Amino acid sequence: MNTYKPSVFNQIFWLVRDHLSPFVGQLNKYSKQMDVQSLLKVLLFSQITENDSLRHIETTLGSNKEKRYHLGIKTCARSTIAYWNNKVDSIVFEKLFYALLNRYKWMFTKSGHEIPIPVVILDSSLISLSLSLFDRAKHRTTKWGIRVHVGLELSDCIPRFIFIKNANEADNLIAKEAIKSDKLKPSEMIVFDRYYVDFDLRSMINESGAYFTTRTKRNTDYVITKEHVVNESNVLKDCTVELFSPTWIKKYPYPLRIVRYYDCLLYTSDAADE
Repeated sequence: MNTYKPSVFNQIFWLVRDHLSPFVGQLNKYSKQMDVQSLLKVLLFSQITENDSLRHIETTLGSNKEKRYHLGIKTCARSTIAYWNNKVDSIVFEKLFYALLNRYKWMFTKSGHEIPIPVVILDSSLISLSLSLFDRAKHRTTKWGIRVHVGLELSDCIPRFIFIKNANEADNLIAKEAIKSDKLKPSEMIVFDRYYVDFDLRSMINESGAYFTTRTKRNTDYVITKEHVVNESNVLKDCTVELFSPTWIKKYPYPLRIVRYYDCLLYTSDAADE
């Protein structure tokens, strides 16, 4: 009896493979050990497992032969991977990205609540770099890297802007730069995490005519000025507040709205929405 069960990786890849075929063309002609689909699997695998070199990829895949077989990857030789990586133009995967975006973006943008204004999500990711090749990207004693700051527009899941900066540049400073360069526009909702908490930034957002949503820090002192009626079972608290600290009031004299929400999957989450 066949007891084979496809891996989670393969089940996810099934959503991708049919969209890849139209962009392959003649690239797979005469291929035996590897093809474009296998290369994409290797690249995705290396990203998920954080393998940052060909030798590392070869070692990881080589030590998991049974799993590699179920992934449909015949070879993990670094020379073969390097050859196909040079052979396949990045435009193939760019076309695949937009094909997948058109097919699946509704899953990310459709929700139970209609949002009447545009929403832009701010976040950043650290990319580690070689110590010997990128000496100008030093941000710690033994670490080199850059930080990619992205403003993602929720309506189409396409970045509004991408800033590549030194890893030691603070997220809130990049957000201010985006506002000054008109990357963030009035009447938009800007969503960011606690790394962006900066009362000067919040004031800039207010003065630009936009709104923001973020999580509160535990040491934020405030005074409740008005409590709102809660109509949803998962909302534990909804109220308008003012900051308590004179220093914070000077930087941000505007009222805030605090919403405490209970998520059955993520336990509790605090959000402050201006």
